[in-house]
Amino acid sequence: MNVFIDCGFTNGRATKKFFEKKQGNWLIYGFEPNREYHGQTLDLGDRFRVVLIPAAVWSSDCIKTYYMNRSDHEKNNILGLHEGENEQEEMIVCLDLVEWMTRAIQQTDHVILKLDIEGAEFEVLEHLLDTGKMSIVKHLVIEWHERFFPCPDEKKEHRRKIEDLLATEFPNLQLSTWK
Repeated sequence: MNVFIDCGFTNGRATKKFFEKKQGNWLIYGFEPNREYHGQTLDLGDRFRVVLIPAAVWSSDCIKTYYMNRSDHEKNNILGLHEGENEQEEMIVCLDLVEWMTRAIQQTDHVILKLDIEGAEFEVLEHLLDTGKMSIVKHLVIEWHERFFPCPDEKKEHRRKIEDLLATEFPNLQLSTWK
């Protein structure tokens, strides 16, 4: 089965664009903690079955504070990286992505994983690597957010180390930058 795990789904607009040139039928799991997007999922067409999961992904099952920026939804995050910038706080459910994948994904599935999770990609990717669950992902599409951190140069180095590890440990993994 073709499976697209979209972490940072919003309303599916970016997912629809990603799939303009992809063939086949797809099961799309859309993780989106922002309630403003729930119920607004775009019609992606007959080739897609969309399952919206109203939660954020993380390295453990937990409840975290979700910081919502009213003027710039691109800054919504669970890390408090833009604290005080026109924000509203809400408690949300976070799911351990590795545990969820263990329950929902088959070893034989063709898996594309998209991470656009506003800085949390570092923690989530390290968890996927530490547990070996990254091995079932065929294509990783990621937007890096090191610019959001207090020391972006340190995070850029962290990013390079993760990318090097991915290239070494998973030479068949297709890695794409989102946006």
